[in-house]
Amino acid sequence: MKKTEKAPVTSESLNLALMVVSFVLDNLGLNKIANVSHYGQLFRQSIERAIFGSEHSIVPKNLDDTYRSRFIAIFKTRYLQLCDLEYDSAVTPAEARLIPQTCALLAEKGFEIDDYLRWIFESFLPENPKFNPPEIKVMCSNFVFHKFLYENKDLLKKKNDEEIRKKESIDLINRTRALIRLATMPEQTEKLKNLMRNFRDERIMIQDLRTEIEKYEAASLVSTHAQMSEGGTESSTQ
Repeated sequence: MKKTEKAPVTSESLNLALMVVSFVLDNLGLNKIANVSHYGQLFRQSIERAIFGSEHSIVPKNLDDTYRSRFIAIFKTRYLQLCDLEYDSAVTPAEARLIPQTCALLAEKGFEIDDYLRWIFESFLPENPKFNPPEIKVMCSNFVFHKFLYENKDLLKKKNDEEIRKKESIDLINRTRALIRLATMPEQTEKLKNLMRNFRDERIMIQDLRTEIEKYEAASLVSTHAQMSEGGTESSTQ
């Protein structure tokens, strides 16, 4: 049995995959099924990261170290302002693990390290003096973290809404770029570029961009299917 060679993964194939997945999720009603929608979005985000990685030279960074050093620097500055003393306690192994975990959870919720430590030193500690002088392990505990989320739930909702809109905007822009790369006619390319410019300049709303992109995706899929069918017919007649 002859072994079938796998086609190399190219930017074009990734863009086509993004278009197909987006079309299936958005136009066949699959995004109404919770589990399918969730994993479909994860798959779509994975493709988008692969496209970005193929087009940019990315140097991976150690996020844990970045989170840790930033948290400690801000904490020590705030500690000095509050206590009029230097924070000279060595960071324990447990704290070294807790800090990046807490920072990652904050980032996931759309918050910055500054937001968290500002709340701790300006709101939490004045209302809870028994925790003075503050310790990193306590400030990174589940109790303090969830109290922060509770007291900032309105801001959290606002950030979540903004994040959803941001992700949808990025998704639509990526889908537009995919269509531009796959376009075969200059006039179609120019129309798509104008759509993206108008959206970025806020001359059209996100729902208008979505409607137009879905039309182009549907037409592009029909064209791609026709080309593949023609190619299969030619191969069978040779």
